[in-house]
Amino acid sequence: MVEPAPTPTSVPATAAARPRREPMDVTDRFSPFKLLTHPDVLAAARRPEPMRPINLEINPVNICNQSCTWCTYGYLHQRREVLPPQRIVELLDDAARLGVQSVTWTGGGEPTVYPDLADVVEHAAEHGLRQGMNTNGVRLTERLRASMVAGFSYVRFSVDAGSPDVYARTHRVNAALHQVVLDNIRRLADERAASSASRLAIGFSFLVDTSNVSDLAEGARRARAAGVDYFQVKPIVHYERSNGQFGEGSTVWTELERQLDEVWALHSADFEVRVLDYKFGDITRADHGRTYDVCRGNELLATVGADGSVDLCCAYKGVPEWSFGNINDERFFDIWNGERRRKLLALVDVKRCPPLCKAHEMNKLIHYINHFDADREFP
Repeated sequence: MVEPAPTPTSVPATAAARPRREPMDVTDRFSPFKLLTHPDVLAAARRPEPMRPINLEINPVNICNQSCTWCTYGYLHQRREVLPPQRIVELLDDAARLGVQSVTWTGGGEPTVYPDLADVVEHAAEHGLRQGMNTNGVRLTERLRASMVAGFSYVRFSVDAGSPDVYARTHRVNAALHQVVLDNIRRLADERAASSASRLAIGFSFLVDTSNVSDLAEGARRARAAGVDYFQVKPIVHYERSNGQFGEGSTVWTELERQLDEVWALHSADFEVRVLDYKFGDITRADHGRTYDVCRGNELLATVGADGSVDLCCAYKGVPEWSFGNINDERFFDIWNGERRRKLLALVDVKRCPPLCKAHEMNKLIHYINHFDADREFP
């Protein structure tokens, strides 16, 4: 294995300010050990047979009302594809038939731009599917907020800034939209508070690199004032470009430590600060912490793009050579169980995959379970 670079393997913080979290905390929504709660999946992972997907990621549009400087999917936006609502209805029907447990509405583009979003969200609810959404938060209709409060597990707002100026520069929009997003978060939080039955968790996501790290603490203060449940901090990961902004000697670490001293001081029972240390650690490594040589996580995380393509994973959205098929031509159920998918999975070389993908932590855990051999007979 490649040795890690001599850079921080976790984000520094003062011992007094940073709360201690148990590694196996059963309330941790970001736990890398979540997969352990699916024993049927773990049993299947020890065999060569295909596994059923747990989550379905749907990108209803490849249109976005923003143009973030670090956007992973900016190359899709010019295509301006829109998935017909009937195709999404059929997709959800097939997902339920396959045993999918949850749906994530995300991009591709910005999901709230999709004109029929409330309709398909309600159809997913009819199947009893748990739902979550990643959104920039500029457009939230009253009907959509009601669906979120009534049945969503989470909504995470991608804000990445504490000040209007930084927001305008990094999201490449009018600075006034920063307050629009904060107002929408507050409105959703107030409506959630008025519902005694809602299980909705509201998050504020702050992707960080040298371009916005100095705005981190102000972002946390704005997030807490808006009424979110948690403030998530993780590194901006470039799939196709260098991630040298987190390399040895980078100034980001010193400023990040200074900012986090202020952020951790805001942590409370009602405002959870979550810094994803394992991502900051892996991004500094030459091998990006990739302990595995086989990807099984993509089998658990189905993804369908706005062009109808059922892709290998979210790191290869809209890339034809890694498409299993298209729901505009055949049903998702048949594509997922089809021969083309089986053949493509056999060609995956994880050494050539983008770093810190969505399946990364799952793959590490599956590899550990399948290969651990250090006195395992002595618990």
